[in-house]
Amino acid sequence: MSDRKRHELVLASLGELIASYIVVFRSNVEFSQPVAQIRASIMENFDRSDYQLDEFIRTLPFHYDYLRKLFKKEVGLSPLEYLTDVRMKTAERLLTLWAAGYTIAEIAEMCGFDNALYFSRVFKKYYGCAPSQFMKDKAGVYSNVPDRTELET
Repeated sequence: MSDRKRHELVLASLGELIASYIVVFRSNVEFSQPVAQIRASIMENFDRSDYQLDEFIRTLPFHYDYLRKLFKKEVGLSPLEYLTDVRMKTAERLLTLWAAGYTIAEIAEMCGFDNALYFSRVFKKYYGCAPSQFMKDKAGVYSNVPDRTELET
């Protein structure tokens, strides 16, 4: 595969990732202020293993249970489910496009997990297979995508 095609594929993938973040950060007109605050906090901190979502929610001037119910009503997921969803979608992208050169533990850390075994359990529950199997299954589909070491040169 030519360098030009590889770069186009990588740029297209990065464009999709940027578009996903734009959708998340677009105006929060359809969400109430507390829900928008919770979503923004999740997007800013999902990659931190020490992020305490419950503690953040408790800092808001509303009852904890009310905020959880409001979030679920407006977003369709509980705040914790939403956090897990963001982390798993990030893991999927990393495992699909950038797996070469990263270990499962490194990807787990990039997605906010401090324990690779726990990350693997959550990933398997979410996608039905282990992260390593997911990488193998996707390797053929994205075999022409350069790994991070090729991009750094």
